[in-house]
Amino acid sequence: MGGVWLRNFLVCLGIAFLVVLSGCGGGDSTTAAGGGDASASNQGFVEQAEAICGRTKKQSLAVIGSYVKSNQGSGKSKAQQVADAIHNAFLPLLQKQVDELRALEPPEGKEDQVSAFLDAMEEGVEKAEKTSANAQFGSSFQGSGQLARELGIPGCAYSGN
Repeated sequence: MGGVWLRNFLVCLGIAFLVVLSGCGGGDSTTAAGGGDASASNQGFVEQAEAICGRTKKQSLAVIGSYVKSNQGSGKSKAQQVADAIHNAFLPLLQKQVDELRALEPPEGKEDQVSAFLDAMEEGVEKAEKTSANAQFGSSFQGSGQLARELGIPGCAYSGN
């Protein structure tokens, strides 16, 4: 009975962590003013980026839940199990997301913003890899979260700010 409770607790804790990281996500996207190809290019980028990030978030929930379940008898504390799940399951998915986003064609005139966002995401992954306290993971992505919202891709923001 205690094993089921622990597993459910850890899964819920992992989900709560991802909800905090995801921030608002999926909100209204912004497009370039004035129409034309730049606007269409921006809209296409926003749609593709939001799809990639949405898929990553769904995969993250499943992967973290599975990781925690498969490691529940490890003798580690609940907090350490969640930190391990984040390091071993969630962060590799985030790096894959960054790689997929880098493969997209940035909207005309926003190449520097997109590059800054992706660089900040990679810095967040690197910072989170060095973090052992669960409470510090969210702060690893504050800068990239703000840049994602400015680009109109709030679903790619992994911070609540």
